[in-house]
Amino acid sequence: MKNKQTKLAASKTLVQKYKKDAGDKFEKEMDRKLTSAGLVGYKKSVRHSTGPVISDHFVETKNGKYWIESVTFLDKTRARDLNSKKERVESTGEKVDRWIIFFKEGKGMGSRKNIRAYTKLLENEGWTVLNGINQIDMFIEILSDDSMSIAMNGMGYIRKAKLMEIPFDKIITNETNREIHDKASEKNLLHLCKCIMQYGFLTQLNVVPETIGGILTGRYKLIEGHFRHHAVVELLKKFYGKELEGGTFPCVVVDWVTTEDHKAVHELMILLNTTTRPWNVENYVNSHFKAAKQINDVEKCFSYGTLKWMYKTADANKFKHSKLLYILGPVSDANTAASKWIDRTQIKDGAYRITSKQFNTQMKPFVENHLIPFIKWHMGSRYYDASNTTVADVFMKSLFFHYRTGDITDVEVYANIEAFKKIKKKDMPTDANDEGMDKLKSEIKNILDSQNKGVSLNVKTPKKRIAV
Repeated sequence: MKNKQTKLAASKTLVQKYKKDAGDKFEKEMDRKLTSAGLVGYKKSVRHSTGPVISDHFVETKNGKYWIESVTFLDKTRARDLNSKKERVESTGEKVDRWIIFFKEGKGMGSRKNIRAYTKLLENEGWTVLNGINQIDMFIEILSDDSMSIAMNGMGYIRKAKLMEIPFDKIITNETNREIHDKASEKNLLHLCKCIMQYGFLTQLNVVPETIGGILTGRYKLIEGHFRHHAVVELLKKFYGKELEGGTFPCVVVDWVTTEDHKAVHELMILLNTTTRPWNVENYVNSHFKAAKQINDVEKCFSYGTLKWMYKTADANKFKHSKLLYILGPVSDANTAASKWIDRTQIKDGAYRITSKQFNTQMKPFVENHLIPFIKWHMGSRYYDASNTTVADVFMKSLFFHYRTGDITDVEVYANIEAFKKIKKKDMPTDANDEGMDKLKSEIKNILDSQNKGVSLNVKTPKKRIAV
């Protein structure tokens, strides 16, 4: 009997392995078909309170965003899993216009009557099920007309940039690039100048043509190479009295994009710069702010201006540069915001938004009346450890979350902060883990109860820390 059970378990394992291998192979095949049609997709990851939800393919077109799953085996459980996946993504507010399933029947599927029943379960929840390669190919062919890819020319070939020698005075800098005039950059620039002096100018600048009203001006805008450009134009002659031969830069010209294609230029600049030297969160904030200002996107400009205000306010009060961003910045799931670390992806993607009403009636008053005084007190308190301020930060992050959702008033915020201040040093937790934050909650509740000032907050523990 035992031997029979062992063989049955082994058989089930082999079946599961076959299903997984077949599924992986089909997914790769569908990715190749999409990409070949100019529909360059990627695996979209959406943060949910239960964990990340990841698509097989995510394609953005001129007419919408498509979440696509590649499936070779379908039963009632699989259909329910796919419906649950869709429901979780929708609960986060992530924008998806069409939900598509590429289905190719694998071995062991059973009767076609069952397949129709499972398909109906999916279609009732908003999925479009494309059954078989013919339907899939037809869909991809139609969708390719809406491709956002700019890489193909009229003959179906991939475009390639052109090499040109361009005079110094015909190259203009890109105002949406990250800052290159800060103190940290100055040292790197001087080192770059010395390398150029020793070895020569070894690489190129990447540029796009400037147009005004669709007419070429003869000038070119940088999309990559700002450091090298600045080193040559501003520093080489100033410090060493030298110039590049011919007064020109070797350039790679992306001539199918022009400066009037603001979105494409900005995306190319981020793509090229982040693959050479990684950007930090502030680089993205500044770049998105400038890009929004450039195209007069008022809502985005205000939102990223608010993030800049967080940095500026932290500096003005001599706090850690990213202190306010961590406490006040966006989180991935609004339902559990008090327990989440900063959502850098939302900032990097240009998706962060806040209204002027939210800023003026919630964020700014909280910062001025509660956060700044608390941080200043904490920095001078017996609890302060510059290398570990996590407990205090999570406490204030939780207060702000409940304050902006209307769960607590200014009076209750003040009462909780005063209770925090009265915790004895031996009773103050040192780690923002489950045990530490439960202890903090208990201490604050005991103090508030003894003073009859209300109920303390449910301060949750961050699940994953992301450095900013």
